[in-house]
Amino acid sequence: MKKKEWYDFINCQLNEKCGLVDEIDKELLNLQNMDYDFATSGKLDGESIRIQVDDEYFTDEIIISRKEVYSQCVENKLTPEEAIKKIIENKIKEK
Repeated sequence: MKKKEWYDFINCQLNEKCGLVDEIDKELLNLQNMDYDFATSGKLDGESIRIQVDDEYFTDEIIISRKEVYSQCVENKLTPEEAIKKIIENKIKEK
């Protein structure tokens, strides 16, 4: 490839990453400040969300980071919403 083609390729990759990170941030923002009987959430320092779950069958904190969501999206070709759901599901099943 010529220099211009490499430049265009790299620029395209950066734009895709930026778009995905923006989508992830929007979904994580939607998770912030939940306040239900069994689950509350808030933002941690940096780029993570903490969900405190207190249920008859599961009591623990679920920490979800932007990096973790991004990795799930890229590795498994998921949307941010699907990746976050998968992370929550796996963390609940692990405990």
